[in-house]
Amino acid sequence: MLTYIRNLRRMLPSVGVAVEVVTHPAGGRVVSSRMASLCRNYISRVPLEVVRAGQVAEIVSSVDAYDLVHTHDPFMSQVFRNRFPNAKIVQTVHGTNYEHVREHMCSAPLGRRIAREFTLYNPILRHAVWKHENAGMSAADHLLAVDSNQARLACSRIKDPGRVSVIYNAVDVAKLLEQARQEPRNASHGAYFLMARRLSPKNGAVFAVEGFLDWVGERNVQLLIAGEGSQRVTIERVLSRSAVGDKVTLLGNVLPSRIPSLMRDAIATVVPSVPVGGVIEATSLAALESLALGTPVIASDIGGLSEIDSGSNIIDLVPPGDSHAIANAFDRSFRKASGTASNEQGERMRRIKSVEARFGIEVWVKTIKSVYEKTISDQSRCLTPSVAS
Repeated sequence: MLTYIRNLRRMLPSVGVAVEVVTHPAGGRVVSSRMASLCRNYISRVPLEVVRAGQVAEIVSSVDAYDLVHTHDPFMSQVFRNRFPNAKIVQTVHGTNYEHVREHMCSAPLGRRIAREFTLYNPILRHAVWKHENAGMSAADHLLAVDSNQARLACSRIKDPGRVSVIYNAVDVAKLLEQARQEPRNASHGAYFLMARRLSPKNGAVFAVEGFLDWVGERNVQLLIAGEGSQRVTIERVLSRSAVGDKVTLLGNVLPSRIPSLMRDAIATVVPSVPVGGVIEATSLAALESLALGTPVIASDIGGLSEIDSGSNIIDLVPPGDSHAIANAFDRSFRKASGTASNEQGERMRRIKSVEARFGIEVWVKTIKSVYEKTISDQSRCLTPSVAS
């Protein structure tokens, strides 16, 4: 996100308006006190930062008025609409809070018990979340969905497809390649696959581990896992029961600066996401970053992951939650990595060029600028969708 903002600020002078890009705090969402209270009472594992709307406006407002505000949360859209009624608001839709609350409910033992006893709780939660989210989305002049699924969710809320555009996530290809070049080769790990994922149920890490253990046998290759989360205990239990469990290494949290070199040297990066509680993986930055470095990707055939590939055959797509299919994908990638160096180099360049052309930061900024210009100039609050492809 910081990369997006830096590039926007560099290119915005040609737009001719003052723009404030507002993100929610690291580690949590900005929500109303009432919403946070509901979540905290029932879903203790959801990281939330409780900030009253008035306080948020005081913190982020350094000027008296805005031409346009770009938010990343419906609650922030509502705050700015109330505080600056004449400002134009563009909001990026990464996923609705209601679906994310359901995801967390499904990932915790207590949450599963509540889900089975949904008779009373579901209407209360639905009313509170939808009320605030609908108000926030309605407050925005234009909604930017990060994939087609998020666009459908947004349209179902505001009932106005003319105010929704699809603009996929993006990566700074040149910066990633430079970061990777600055790090030495990861020779100490030998040949390896990489899974750089938060270990949550939605990210499907357990299925990748099971598939790898079923496939690896006597092969001299590892699976490195960079990330932490609630599923670590489950993964450790799976590894302890396997005769080849020592071929999976849990690296824990890894500095972001190290990820590009780990991706560059991997046989392939694994993104085994599964739908949980209605949440479906969008245009995964892990997948885009890996492809931008030329490294193959094994990923679930769902949501934004399918849209990244979109017939270009730059991702080996597998059914979500299918460990056997993931094992076969490991085998395909391993065999390809044993091919001729010239063929592999040609494939790496094809992935890099494909990502740069469709998901590069320059393309993203250009499309965002176009939405800003249309939003500023259009007085009706009803725009023609601008879809980046």
